[in-house]
Amino acid sequence: MRLAIISAITVLAAAGASASVLTIDDCIDMALTSNNAIKASEYQTEQAGAMLKSLRANYFPDINATATGLYSNARGSYGIEGGNLPVFTVDGTGNPSPTGSFAYFPGIGLDYKVGPMFTAGVEITQPVYMGGRIKNSVKMASHKADMAAAALEMTRDEVIVSVTTAYADVVKAGRMLEVAKEYRSVVMELKANVESAVAHGLRHNNDKMKVNVRINEADLSILRARNALRLAKMNLCRITGQSMLTDFDVTDEFPKVELPAAIDNSDVIYDRPEWQALQANGRALKSQVDVVRSELLPQVALKAGYAYNYGFELNHTELFNRGAFAVLLNVTIPIYHFGGRSAKVTASREQWHQSQAEMRDKEELLTLELHRAYSNLEEAAAALRLSETSVEEAAENMRLSRVMFDNGMETLSDYLEAQLLWNKTCQQRVEAGFSLYTAHISYLRASGKL
Repeated sequence: MRLAIISAITVLAAAGASASVLTIDDCIDMALTSNNAIKASEYQTEQAGAMLKSLRANYFPDINATATGLYSNARGSYGIEGGNLPVFTVDGTGNPSPTGSFAYFPGIGLDYKVGPMFTAGVEITQPVYMGGRIKNSVKMASHKADMAAAALEMTRDEVIVSVTTAYADVVKAGRMLEVAKEYRSVVMELKANVESAVAHGLRHNNDKMKVNVRINEADLSILRARNALRLAKMNLCRITGQSMLTDFDVTDEFPKVELPAAIDNSDVIYDRPEWQALQANGRALKSQVDVVRSELLPQVALKAGYAYNYGFELNHTELFNRGAFAVLLNVTIPIYHFGGRSAKVTASREQWHQSQAEMRDKEELLTLELHRAYSNLEEAAAALRLSETSVEEAAENMRLSRVMFDNGMETLSDYLEAQLLWNKTCQQRVEAGFSLYTAHISYLRASGKL
């Protein structure tokens, strides 16, 4: 939908029609849709989810079908000669003794041929007890999935901050252009009056030159404001993933800011994705300790299978030509590994302790960032109120200065200075509005409400 909006804007601009007006929500939607960093985070989240499903599959039996074939031209024979074999009996003491009789043994002749051989079957392996490895591996993967989701939210927050700041920058540039045009119109009005006075011999030509200098300054301010607006629009197009030549308009006012009466409870930082990522990382490292510890515990696995074997000819008869079932119970008990596995457990535990210390430090930093953002918001709101008062006072000062100038009670330089002061206060009000909005965005992000 947003791409369709931009496409329509491009067509209208190419046709010379008036550009459409984009809201801040339009730009945010487009940025979230087209931003490559968000796409990369989404892939990472899907990867973590797939890994979690893969590890959960270890709870269930592993079923495999196998087949092996062999062909060999090896063949040969083995024989035992026949003859008379003595017959023994057991005497009263339990010892064998010959009876003097003989039994005829015809001999044995074995001819073998390998030829084609194959075996095929189905094997099922069911873990019974793995020392908690499977359960804790699933937990660790689940926490890593939470980390990926938190990372995605952080990326989205960064994109929202970027696009809202860029949008406000476009509004600021447009307001600055309006201020520059208003200032030029005021100076042009003064120029007409001064030229008329010069023509009637009431003023010197020097006064006309003074006004022309201010007009040149106003023209330069308009040029700078137009360039700033053009570049601000190009930057917004870049962030939203659109063509940098796309033409559009934005609202003339900064987005509405609702100032909080006071800072919320300190637990608002726990809603931030940065904190959620730290929590998930700590839980993942705790599960990793349990996974490593499982190497010190016994492991039990049950295996069952059915196999069909064929081949190996013996005396022109296939020796193997049947199937069979088999069940195997495997038990592995670690005894001693010269401290290698226990050291791995210790290393994993210390890594978890490190994450806990870093998390406590990050908690303090996030709290400090929240209070700093609220202080900046308070100062920005106060600066905007003062700038609005300054604009009113500068406008009144300029009006009184004009009255005095028209009555010959004030010099032209003083009146020009009053105009310049009014222009600067108007610019400061635009800057204050921009600073208030960006401070508001920073506070929302610091409080986890973005």
